Amino acid sequence: MTAEEQLRRLQGIKRAKAAGKYKSRTIDACLHARIKLRKDVGTSIRNAASREVGISAYPGGNV
Repeated sequence: MTAEEQLRRLQGIKRAKAAGKYKSRTIDACLHARIKLRKDVGTSIRNAASREVGISAYPGGNV
């Protein structure tokens, strides 16, 4: 993405937010707590996120 495209994208988001049409995704506190619990018992962050919670570490999904 070029700098100009990035700027136009951010301008569009700002305009949409002002119009009340853009809302970012809310934080999933339960998901964060589950990952933190796995991390606290010694699981690596990658394993905690991918295997324990179901978040893929790879863009194409779990291979």
